[in-house]
Amino acid sequence: MSRDLLETVGGTRTSNLDDVVGYLSSLALLGRALKYLAVTPLLPTVVALYYGESPVPFLVTSAVMVGLGAALEGLQSEPDLGHREAFLFVSLTWLVVPLVGTLPYLIAGQGTVAGSRSPPWACTTGSTSPEWHRTWTCTTPSPTR
Repeated sequence: MSRDLLETVGGTRTSNLDDVVGYLSSLALLGRALKYLAVTPLLPTVVALYYGESPVPFLVTSAVMVGLGAALEGLQSEPDLGHREAFLFVSLTWLVVPLVGTLPYLIAGQGTVAGSRSPPWACTTGSTSPEWHRTWTCTTPSPTR
């Protein structure tokens, strides 16, 4: 980060990114969240096995989530979240979880649909009625009728 941007934060001089936000705490908590979310690809694994399809995309995704989560969680043993760290954690979670959610599509060779199928499930707006869907979309445009 440039020194000019870090010059004044809240009226005080600072020259270190850690003085602005404890990003290691946010990353460590993101790692913990990824480890917990690594369970979610196991349900499609069971369904794939039931239908005789390959469970590999889901198993690899789960393994990647556990590995990435453990690596990030290891950055800081006891994350201490303030308002800034919590905001960064939520922002990173909304960015990383949909990206990791594209892995099964990419591994299965369906890369063209990966970007349009994964992000919407992670953008729970609570707006599930058809009227809201036409006016409020997360990352993908509504299909034209």
